[in-house]
Amino acid sequence: MYKKLTENPATGVSVQKLSKVIREGVEEAEITWFCLMPEGSYRILRPGEIPAGYGNGHDVWVPLIETQIFLPWLMNELQQMGVTILQKEISSFDEIANAAMIMNCSALGARQLCDDKEIMPVNGQVGLLSPKEFFAIFLDNELPLYIVPRKDAIIDTCEAEATGTVINSETIDRLLNKAFNVFPELKEQKIIGDWTGLRPYRPLVRVKKTGKIMHNYGHGGSGFTLAWDAQRK
Repeated sequence: MYKKLTENPATGVSVQKLSKVIREGVEEAEITWFCLMPEGSYRILRPGEIPAGYGNGHDVWVPLIETQIFLPWLMNELQQMGVTILQKEISSFDEIANAAMIMNCSALGARQLCDDKEIMPVNGQVGLLSPKEFFAIFLDNELPLYIVPRKDAIIDTCEAEATGTVINSETIDRLLNKAFNVFPELKEQKIIGDWTGLRPYRPLVRVKKTGKIMHNYGHGGSGFTLAWDAQRK
């Protein structure tokens, strides 16, 4: 589905290279995702291609969904179809009992709306650097370090279990310094902002139909990964 969306630049979806690396001395878990990847969409990095301090890695070609473009595009698609957007706070499904079908994507709100104590907030913090041509998305799970070059900025992100949404300047500084240590050339970029938010994490994503209510929440940071059903026509 995302490959199809790359045909329309207005979606903000493109296929980009992601370099996933493993630090020296870290024993890599058994790789199980190879069998899920399309043929030709990944390769093992050669020694000369691996940054200093890393033992091995892979290049993987993946969809990059630039949310600042993609989400407004999705909203526009709905409006073009004649969908009416109504914002209203509810405390019970009884308040919308007349609906023919209810898609419950209430995220963290499911804790109260569904009395679901398994849903929990995971805080994500992001540092923004001025945009530039960057070689690839970069992922180091152990450090952790996750750098994503977008059209409007280079974003550097981390997450931790938390309930607040206040920017922690020390966390942002550590985040950016980790990126600068691996890629010193990023120090030349201007720091243009930071932001934080809460992801709705659940140990097991809840996708279940109860009567006329279809529950669909708890995806954590994997919302785009799991957004489109593989059998969607």
